[in-house]
Amino acid sequence: MKDFSGRAVDDVRKFRNALATFATGVTVVTTRDGEGAPQGFTANSFTSVSLNPPLILVCVARSANCFPIFAACKHFAVNILHEEQRAVSEVFAVGTGDRFSGIDWEWSPLRSPRLRGVVSWLDCRTVQSIDAGDHIILVGEVEHFDYSQEAPLGYCGGNYISFDLAGKALLSTSTGDAVEVGAIIEYDNCLFLQKGPAGILKLPCADRLGVQGDDAGLYGLLASAGVTATLSFVYSVYEDETRHSQCIYYRGVASDLSCSAKEQLLPIDAIPWSEFDDPAVVSMLQRYVREKKNDAFGIYIGDEKQGRVEQLATQVVE
Repeated sequence: MKDFSGRAVDDVRKFRNALATFATGVTVVTTRDGEGAPQGFTANSFTSVSLNPPLILVCVARSANCFPIFAACKHFAVNILHEEQRAVSEVFAVGTGDRFSGIDWEWSPLRSPRLRGVVSWLDCRTVQSIDAGDHIILVGEVEHFDYSQEAPLGYCGGNYISFDLAGKALLSTSTGDAVEVGAIIEYDNCLFLQKGPAGILKLPCADRLGVQGDDAGLYGLLASAGVTATLSFVYSVYEDETRHSQCIYYRGVASDLSCSAKEQLLPIDAIPWSEFDDPAVVSMLQRYVREKKNDAFGIYIGDEKQGRVEQLATQVVE
């Protein structure tokens, strides 16, 4: 580990570099001006403040072109970007021009612009504006929100990052590798489970994640089963020593299922555990059921018998 000797805060650029080592998500904060026109800017200076009441804050630079508008706004929205919305982030990071003309958006209940395709959004009423050096801190009470389980866009060290690097690495996994890639697919409070020989229940699983058009990969398997789903975060990574394979399972949400796929749905609270023959899968699914109730998921790392769970916060407002 690097031996830190300490620095005097007399170099703004180096101080900014130090702050940039903290990985964040990326948001677009939006409101409307006095004439009702949409306004917005890209920000990663966003955080939760309180659960009760539900408060969040964003920081607005005094140098920003839209500063006077946000300093006076009564409502604003925070749009947490999807990992594939880097272009949206870059559009709103530019200080001039009509940034909404090429963006898919709609009005929120409080009449702030809500961007489509985001991971989460928060519709806020401004409750306080605090002077803080070259910024103001805008505190909002959340009155409406929604969220998904998809992967957000990340930012660290002046670069965009992916919080799902493991998934992208699996895109290049070769067929011959001893890898099992599966998914826990949720739909309408049910799980999509397939039946193997002798009626044994199993999760959809392939030897690689694959890409669109790869019939042998996991995405291809799901498509052939009539399941349209988004795989978000890695849920379990473990070595199955009995089968000499590395098992990687994702959390996923189905957006559409064929009639035959819907027949393979089972309610989350009524899964017949005795119909599985893999104790590791049973343990993983039982953990999923528990974590689903608390809306607080983790990532399991270990082997088929023991390991550790790294907790992740999935609630939008903390």
